[in-house]
Amino acid sequence: MLKIGSYILLFYLAFRLSKHSFEFEKVSRLELIILPLYSTLMFFITMTWSEENIMVAIILLFLSFLVGWLQASKVEFKDEGKEDKYQRPIILMKKNWSYIIGWGIFFFINNWCSFLFKFTHGSGRSSDGILERNS
Repeated sequence: MLKIGSYILLFYLAFRLSKHSFEFEKVSRLELIILPLYSTLMFFITMTWSEENIMVAIILLFLSFLVGWLQASKVEFKDEGKEDKYQRPIILMKKNWSYIIGWGIFFFINNWCSFLFKFTHGSGRSSDGILERNS
């Protein structure tokens, strides 16, 4: 039941992030700078540094670069010719289909990595999250 709830939450978040993909909207520093930096920082803080994990991280870094390039490939920008209260130009952005396709690829990669982890490390887990030994 928890797995279904997490999928519903992921699809809801993806919908919220992509529902305005076909409209021009104001560029947000939170979405374009702060969230990616926070995610990167949290990755390095929580990463378990082992040889296997570093190899997986390199592969995921390469795949995330490709998905990011795909998502950014069809982005359109429009200058409003106006300034905000801090005298910065107001720039509008439209993400288009490539953004939504990138989210689909993200879900696929996420599920594929989860499957590979369970396949290579076994699926037996105790209630406290530590792998059980197969005797």
